[in-house]
Amino acid sequence: MGGGGGGDGAGAGGGAGYAGGGGGAGAGALPYAPVFLGAGAGGSSGRDETLVSDWNTLGGSGSQAGGKLDPLYRAPTGDSDQPGQVVLQWTCVPQLELNLFDGDGQNTAPGTVFIKPLQAQVMINKMPAADQEVTFKIIDDFEETGTTFIDGRTTVTVITDSSGIATTPFLKAGSTPGVFVVEATWHELDIVFDELEVARTTGNTLTIFSGNNQNISLWSGRPWSEPLVVKVTDPDGRPVSDVKIEHFQR
Repeated sequence: MGGGGGGDGAGAGGGAGYAGGGGGAGAGALPYAPVFLGAGAGGSSGRDETLVSDWNTLGGSGSQAGGKLDPLYRAPTGDSDQPGQVVLQWTCVPQLELNLFDGDGQNTAPGTVFIKPLQAQVMINKMPAADQEVTFKIIDDFEETGTTFIDGRTTVTVITDSSGIATTPFLKAGSTPGVFVVEATWHELDIVFDELEVARTTGNTLTIFSGNNQNISLWSGRPWSEPLVVKVTDPDGRPVSDVKIEHFQR
């Protein structure tokens, strides 16, 4: 927003533009001249909408400067015998971020609780933002697993802590195997936790690998020729390590 200064009297401000407002014109009286006409210099009156979002023209009246109508007016700027003023106003738009922090990429058996809660982090101008409301919604339209948060809800709103982190209640898997997603929203931002799964089968599988069907004399005192080996696999057929196996004789 810009306006040019008047002469001895108050002048009307010009239009807004990249280079400032146009000049004002005014009339007044001096001791040595009963009538004085003057014009204040100003910038270009053209307005570039890519550079100026809003503008206002202030008109003077008699010896009152148009600048006095401006809420930012400070005497004697724009008064008789004083320079005019150009006022620039702008609004700083904060940089908002909503980031996935933890909890994605989990799976568990039907009817059991997932090992981690879901966490999203809110940032304002690259700084963690506390006391912000983040909403998490389970979207289970693909395979309808029946998964909810542990309290039975499918949508929860939680408040960020001092680190800007919003933490949900734990998820409880439904009874139907399949995948689902959880969408987190804050203001107009959203993120998706999209690697969540209710395992398609439950439990590991134990199978004989080698050492079966051996024969040895009861009184020979010799060891078996091969050890007894079993194999443990998960529901997807992948080997499972660090599992305790108990052998016993029938």
